[in-house]
Amino acid sequence: MPQTTDVVIVGAGVIGCATALELAKAGIRSTVVDASGIGTEASWAAAGVATHANPGRGPYSRLRRLGHKYFCEFVEELQKESAVDLGFERTGSLELSFTEEEEFDARKWDIEYVKCKLPRERLTRDEAIEAYTGISPDIIAARYQVNDCQIRNPRFSPAIAEAAKSRGAEFKLHTRVTGLIAAENRILGINTSDGEIHAGMTVLAAGVWSTALAKTIGLNLPLYPLKGQMAILEGPPGKLKHIIKGGGMYCIPRPDGKILIGATMEESGFDKRVTAEGIRSVLATAFKLAPCLKELPITHRWAGLRPYTARKGGPLLGPVPGLGNFIIATGHYRNGILLGPVTGLMVKELIRGEKTSLDLSAYSPDR
Repeated sequence: MPQTTDVVIVGAGVIGCATALELAKAGIRSTVVDASGIGTEASWAAAGVATHANPGRGPYSRLRRLGHKYFCEFVEELQKESAVDLGFERTGSLELSFTEEEEFDARKWDIEYVKCKLPRERLTRDEAIEAYTGISPDIIAARYQVNDCQIRNPRFSPAIAEAAKSRGAEFKLHTRVTGLIAAENRILGINTSDGEIHAGMTVLAAGVWSTALAKTIGLNLPLYPLKGQMAILEGPPGKLKHIIKGGGMYCIPRPDGKILIGATMEESGFDKRVTAEGIRSVLATAFKLAPCLKELPITHRWAGLRPYTARKGGPLLGPVPGLGNFIIATGHYRNGILLGPVTGLMVKELIRGEKTSLDLSAYSPDR
């Protein structure tokens, strides 16, 4: 006989775990299924940065602003009941401009930040170098953004899962999902290596692996993996005091002195191997941003696969038209950690038939 549950969630990353927790808080029974462990793919490999609320009036900017606010509230509440230090730090960040073109773009963003009443401080070259040790002397200006924060993401998903379990959520790990079960314009549940699981609602939150599972019911998702390679340098505490950003990459200092640097953006299919060129490019940009890092030893290197949607406007989030009991929640690209909690909140709202915290029409999986 198939196992039954109210909601089956495919994927035990930060989004799947956050969804299970939100449902458990609402008294809804869920089962989370994953082929490996909790948060072992993109949620583990991510940098753990929750960037500042985005200016602008577009739907993705609104999602990120809501996501940042909810992320901070969610983490602070989770930390109260977790025995594990989540490493939540309101580090703040410094974004560097090296060329007149970069400075021109930064000035345009300055205007948008003012319009949205978001904090962003412009510093001249001399002000930045005097205030922030370790950064490059070759900059022409910098922006300080106080709202940027970080978390130790390998600890994040497991902590969310524990909170969900304590409220009744079930996790079936090391259980491969082989397909979705469709009948009469509904999804009945999923096929797994351990048998069928039937549910009133099915949530697909399997990151880059969502595409293959959607195809089992003839649904083509505009989603593909983008590899990100990263490394950790062993530094003394205080080597850098803030997140340093530039050139699409970042240097993230932790209280213990370790500095995470990354990340590349590569179309490499499902190949997660760390390459010499990938690490070289990460190091080159890190040294450009903060030359003081050159003397530090490398302790770890890794790569992860971000789920990237080929269509503009952010993730694939919402019900699938024609399949009223099927919700997709993936494609968060570089913002899965930041947007995971608010995504879980809105999936819960959809399942309960409530008005969602944000209009999700812009993120429809069939857009």
